Amino acid sequence: MRTLQAALLAAVLALSGCHAATGSSTPADDTARRAAETARLTTYLDAEYEKELAMSPESLTMQGRKEQYDKLDDRSEAAEDRVLEWRRQSVAGMKQSFNYDLLDDDGKTSFDIWSLELDRAEKSRKFRDHQYFFALGGHSLLAMRVLGALKAALGVAINPRAFFADATVSGIAIALDAGGTTHTTSGTGNRERNRETLIKRRRRASSTSAAEGDAR
Repeated sequence: MRTLQAALLAAVLALSGCHAATGSSTPADDTARRAAETARLTTYLDAEYEKELAMSPESLTMQGRKEQYDKLDDRSEAAEDRVLEWRRQSVAGMKQSFNYDLLDDDGKTSFDIWSLELDRAEKSRKFRDHQYFFALGGHSLLAMRVLGALKAALGVAINPRAFFADATVSGIAIALDAGGTTHTTSGTGNRERNRETLIKRRRRASSTSAAEGDAR
């Protein structure tokens, strides 16, 4: 009888030990899981960065790479919109594929930075048509060239005073809407309508230039 009781006790203790061994997680195991998840994220972000570089020949060239050595960046609004949409998809894919709580500190920093880049791009997009010409490196001589190009493309001569009063895309739209001769202050609604007018004119001018280029 005592032998049977001892055998049963030994079996219970053995089973308890197995359960504890399989159900517990050591600090070393936790560190390994975090390192593995962070490594996966790093691989993902490295691949995404390569995609971003591929959209900027000038950035590639600055890094000494010659895949697109003979090209310049596309600075059109359409190109900016494509990059922004790609960034949205990239961040969405990251958030769907990786467990933030399972990343180590370095991984969380990388995750946060990539998300922040999208946030900055979204906020910058809202003010794209309100960037001040002279804050972007423009000067009076370049302003005259811009006004000359606008006249050649749109057939409207903008008074330099109107340009200097509001040297932004929205300001130019207002001046064009006024026939290029005066600068007027308008509410947000008018600015939006004028902005759309300018965008349509720019698109028509771009289409005309592209058609002329194909003809040549």
